[in-house]
Amino acid sequence: MLSRLGTTQFSLWALVAPLAAYGSLLNLGVGSALIKYVAEYRARGENDEASEVIATGLALYCALGAVAIVTGVILAPFVPSLLHVPASQHHTATVVTILAAVGVGVELPATTSFSVLQGLARYDLINVIASLAIVSIGLCIATVLLLGGNVIAVVASIIPLTFIWQVPAIWAIHRTAPEIRFGFRGARLRRARHLTSFGSAMFGIQVSNVVNLQTDEFVIGAAIGVRHIAPYSVARRLATLPGQLAAQFVAVLLPVASQLQAEGDGGLLASVFVAGMRLSTGLYVAVGGGLIVFAHPFLAVWVGHGVARSADIVVLLTLAGLSQALLAPATQMLQGMSRHRPLVAFALGAGLLNLALSIALVGPLGVAGVAGATLIATAVQALFVVPFALRVLGIRATQLAREAGLPVIAPVIPMAAVLVAIREWIAPATVPWIALSGIAGAAVYAAIYLSFPAAARERGAALGLVRAARRLLRGAGGSR
Repeated sequence: MLSRLGTTQFSLWALVAPLAAYGSLLNLGVGSALIKYVAEYRARGENDEASEVIATGLALYCALGAVAIVTGVILAPFVPSLLHVPASQHHTATVVTILAAVGVGVELPATTSFSVLQGLARYDLINVIASLAIVSIGLCIATVLLLGGNVIAVVASIIPLTFIWQVPAIWAIHRTAPEIRFGFRGARLRRARHLTSFGSAMFGIQVSNVVNLQTDEFVIGAAIGVRHIAPYSVARRLATLPGQLAAQFVAVLLPVASQLQAEGDGGLLASVFVAGMRLSTGLYVAVGGGLIVFAHPFLAVWVGHGVARSADIVVLLTLAGLSQALLAPATQMLQGMSRHRPLVAFALGAGLLNLALSIALVGPLGVAGVAGATLIATAVQALFVVPFALRVLGIRATQLAREAGLPVIAPVIPMAAVLVAIREWIAPATVPWIALSGIAGAAVYAAIYLSFPAAARERGAALGLVRAARRLLRGAGGSR
């Protein structure tokens, strides 16, 4: 995309994600409320109530989607001047902003089906559908670029895919829970108040998260020009990879916490939190370590030596993502328990701190200053949120350190030694070799991580996978 669109149009493409993130604030936290209440009502066998909540959420999202589109159309003409877009690209920037708003307007009601699947704990189906959707988006973008399309064509081509992937998502709901209705029938005003009451606190958290994680591109564009967004965006996309892996284990915590609280099992809630913290941070560090060590050579072979100068941004944002990996289990668990309202103050404080530091540092330090501001703000937020979650769940800090901290931290130095040795002695210079080098470091990390008593369940799961792989290999050999 960078080579075919050019720096300015790629930067406009990079703005679509933060524009969509700001537009998604219109969901008012309804998605999290749907996940919680679907899980809670299902645990109690109250299927009619779950159906009413779904219908109400869908109706709310359609109305909010319309608001998103109208807002985007009104604000679009001001975006080119705000971000110092070259005059030749003003029309393109305006149209891209409108299309981003339309995308949000379509995406808001479309998230209802995935929120319901999360409430039903069908993450297997979510991952299959989402993976296929991502592949289809990639193929769509590649096709548009090969046909000579510009950034407007790229953004416009993705919007219809949102409708298409609703079909398997809704089918999965009917297949999983035929006793629950998915549609507009049964929407109730009292349910709307119920959803927005829970979501109001979530809205504050979402506002801060958007300010904390999606404002950087706007600060960069407004302060030093839109063309500087491209290298920052590339670095950010690379730095999000460990978090995307860890998020697969964090996402299940909200509905699980709702179910366990409905069943009154406080002891298991604490155990789930500690395990979730250990898994999410352990996975993040295992992947993030290789990303930090090989950021420069990977960027050089992926997008060229010019962008490779932003390797320091990858390092800063990867470290900021580690703070997010610490925050996520606490946030998800407290949401599921309806104890998340105090998190709003922490989140808003972190968002304002990030914005203030970004504005102050972008001048003297450039894009690296913006990345550093994100790191500082997320680290400060984690220092407040994690102790609060421990107090709510009745977990001692020493228990968390013993069962989650030690298995995660102890393997870092051996992994780092292996990764640095490979980089200095072998100097991998192709994507496959860099990937294999990162896997070698992650394998060292995993071996030490799994040796700790606290990771007994993970060790059992890993051994089960090894046995299953052996059976498959023997079966393949026998068939030959």
